[in-house]
Amino acid sequence: MAARVRARFVAGVALACAAAFDGSYAITRAYLGAAPSRAWVADAASRPDAVPAPRAPAASVVVAPPIEAPAVGPGPVGHGIEEEDWTEPPASKQVDVDYLLSIVPLEPRTPASFAAARRILGARRLHISQGNPKAVHERSRAACLEGLAGVVLQTPKQREICGHDNEVPLYADGDIDGAKVCIDEFEYPNRTCALPFVFANVMQSEQLCELAGKRLCKDEEWDVACEADPDGGKPWRYAYGDALDMTACDVGKPWHGCDPRNDLWNTCPTETEPSGAFPRCRSRLGVFDQHGNVAELMSRFDPNDHVTYVQMKGSAWFYDGRMYKDHCRFDPRWHVDPIDRSWHSNYHLGARCCRDVVPLRDRSKLASMARGEAAEALR
Repeated sequence: MAARVRARFVAGVALACAAAFDGSYAITRAYLGAAPSRAWVADAASRPDAVPAPRAPAASVVVAPPIEAPAVGPGPVGHGIEEEDWTEPPASKQVDVDYLLSIVPLEPRTPASFAAARRILGARRLHISQGNPKAVHERSRAACLEGLAGVVLQTPKQREICGHDNEVPLYADGDIDGAKVCIDEFEYPNRTCALPFVFANVMQSEQLCELAGKRLCKDEEWDVACEADPDGGKPWRYAYGDALDMTACDVGKPWHGCDPRNDLWNTCPTETEPSGAFPRCRSRLGVFDQHGNVAELMSRFDPNDHVTYVQMKGSAWFYDGRMYKDHCRFDPRWHVDPIDRSWHSNYHLGARCCRDVVPLRDRSKLASMARGEAAEALR
């Protein structure tokens, strides 16, 4: 009996750590945020499927719109669009490539980037999606939005630093002007009250982040987003405080036994809730759902062998408080593969993206240097 219980526990933990994708990861990035390499996007246009902070005062929630068509033009999408412009789809659409494309962030929206996203999401054998449509979701998008009514998702200062919706700066010393990285507030696709994507491996997740002008977050960045005090005070053990609270996040749901060896897709439903559906499950920097909902793919650089590995952080909706210590600094070694050779994917494993930015205090210096260089060139 004890052996069976132990075996079920080990199987549960093993299932709780999963994810899969195809591409390569850039280990080195410049201090000022070098643009990610998009060589892998270049051939997409020629393919047959190518087609042309929590403490702030209250304010209304802004929801990013869908991408209706592969419009060509610079810049990000999704600013200032009213929530009725994006309606909640029927469950059957959770695996529909055209619908998924409508909520995938692209920057810029070009035929090549649109075709690249279609190619990734069209890998139907992997079912990159919002999960099996047979899954039960207890909270609707409308209920999620109602729960966030009056919540400030992004202050004007955070917007100035990050330059995009649903992103907040990362810093742990109380110095917001020195932030070099912005992190998505919500799990990918970083849409307010959208179900997170699952079944993408780490290489595919990195590519999807790059299509949004970002990159996959690093494990230490995730830690800061989870524990840091904006005023530079004591870090918290969990995103919401120092004591485990099984009511704060999307956790504690019954884990129904599934058959991942024979039919992972049909027997293991992804019973997530819309990102942001648990307003208390938010860090002091403003990041939602770092506990529960889906576990998240990160990157981890090992200074001993100078290799970047896959790192999984957080827990999923079936976390029961005993599987492992799901605190901000929990650092498991599950599915440890070099990040450019990891094919693991799963029904409870998503991702989160980060963006490199120039620190606010350095921008005026760089602008002055640019003006000086321009003036020198004109002499």
